[in-house]
Amino acid sequence: MELSPDYLMKIKMRSNASFIHNKEPIKLFNLNQAQTISQDLKLGKLSNNTSDCIGLKQPATKLDLIALTATQEIPQFIMNAFSILTLRTPQEGLFRMSPSDELQKPLQKTLETNGNLEMQNLEVDQICSLIKYFYRKLNNPLISEKMSILFRKSAEEDVKTMQIMTDPYRTNLIYLLKQLNKFSQNISYKMDAKNFGVVFAPNLFELYNLGDEKILKRLIENANSFE
Repeated sequence: MELSPDYLMKIKMRSNASFIHNKEPIKLFNLNQAQTISQDLKLGKLSNNTSDCIGLKQPATKLDLIALTATQEIPQFIMNAFSILTLRTPQEGLFRMSPSDELQKPLQKTLETNGNLEMQNLEVDQICSLIKYFYRKLNNPLISEKMSILFRKSAEEDVKTMQIMTDPYRTNLIYLLKQLNKFSQNISYKMDAKNFGVVFAPNLFELYNLGDEKILKRLIENANSFE
């Protein structure tokens, strides 16, 4: 399935707008302080430990991701969302359709307030939209500017580049890549790695440039090479 020029332009325009509007704070559970729910926990506020920080604007070794336990690096919300999508009947154009703001804004608010939400009764496009929203709202995106420079240099170095990423950024990126790889293998979705690259690149790269979707396509295709 080829994505139209108009659709690509909408993706680019939305990406550019996100750099202006995606810095609003979101209340959440801190991976390092999962047992302490505090009003000052904001999306993108990170640990002060810089011992293994790689290419981040804000010093950190842990993402402030929505999580329910201190030892869980993959957000519970993300795992639940992908589990539900896997069990649903395959829907053509997965992650391409966007539900109305009227439907999504209350769900986004619940996610921001509670750190998770019940998704069993949601439509597939609503769940997909929430997943993209979550990644887009991270103040420190999964692929930082410095990491994107390394990925752009050489495809042959992807495995080594992935290995030097700071956890849990690396763990979360690999998890997402493997999920998208799995969906791309199912022809019922009519979404290959190229299409997923176009849809997700603006949500994952700190400074998204046209062409980064090709990098993401490559990473999705080789997802099972990363550990």
